[in-house]
Amino acid sequence: QILRQSPDTSMMEFVRSNVRETDVYLIPPSLERFRLYAQAPVIVDFKTHPYKDTEVIEWYDRLQNTYRFYAAWNTPTLCELLPEFTAKYSLSHVVQSSPQGPSPCKNLVPIYQDQYYTVFSIHSTLKQ
Repeated sequence: QILRQSPDTSMMEFVRSNVRETDVYLIPPSLERFRLYAQAPVIVDFKTHPYKDTEVIEWYDRLQNTYRFYAAWNTPTLCELLPEFTAKYSLSHVVQSSPQGPSPCKNLVPIYQDQYYTVFSIHSTLKQ
């Protein structure tokens, strides 16, 4: 039996090969394998939630903020959210499903793209 490669594997291999110590990724919360496979820190994912009450609240807030960010993808609001996320979470990269189209923000620079995913680097002038 031949094992088929998952659509996210090539993107995660790119990240694993290029991740730096200071990088922090915003990923779609459903990319549950990303953190371990790519060996890169993420703001939040759906799989790795805490159990302590105050930590669950922070995890839930991060999850809701992530959904808000991706919901704004094709709108000017995304460019307003980007500095907030960069400052609050030390965000350096964003992973997006490729069919969503290019970023409306000039500060999100694509550094990897395949038919499934695009990885954007946040332009250095935005980093705090």
